[in-house]
Amino acid sequence: MKNFIKEWVIPLVGVFILALLIQRFVFFHVMVPTGSMIPTINEGDRFLVLREYWPEKLETGDIVVFKVRPNGVETLYVKRLIGTPGDTVSIKDGKVSVNGIELVEDYVKRPDRFTGEYKVPEGKYFFMGDNRADSKDSRYAEVGFIDEADILARAGLRFWPLNNMGLVR
Repeated sequence: MKNFIKEWVIPLVGVFILALLIQRFVFFHVMVPTGSMIPTINEGDRFLVLREYWPEKLETGDIVVFKVRPNGVETLYVKRLIGTPGDTVSIKDGKVSVNGIELVEDYVKRPDRFTGEYKVPEGKYFFMGDNRADSKDSRYAEVGFIDEADILARAGLRFWPLNNMGLVR
């Protein structure tokens, strides 16, 4: 019995604890529930994301996982970072500029005709989906600017579906 505990139980408990620590501090699994990031990420795609502990190192164009609380219910969103603290995001007929420089957004396949201007407050971030015509994002009051504390991770490795496996960009 001692050999069984020493050779099987202790290593299995150690692996279990190690797996929990990795999941808690290194990466976690996300399933995308909507088509707001099509064609970059499709509805139902699953990927592993690295936890982001330094949101100030995020750059415009990064795909990020963050939490929002519409109607008090916490929900995970996956969107593209457009504006960082202090930026001015201008949208005119669907064309996006940050601090007066128009973004080259070849990943946007379904643009819309949205127009608006946003000054990103300190400690907040502005996100948009790649499928602009079907994305609830920072342009809308129910999402709005995202607090730095609500940013969970930068997108990582898509593992499902298998034919689309690879890093998410």
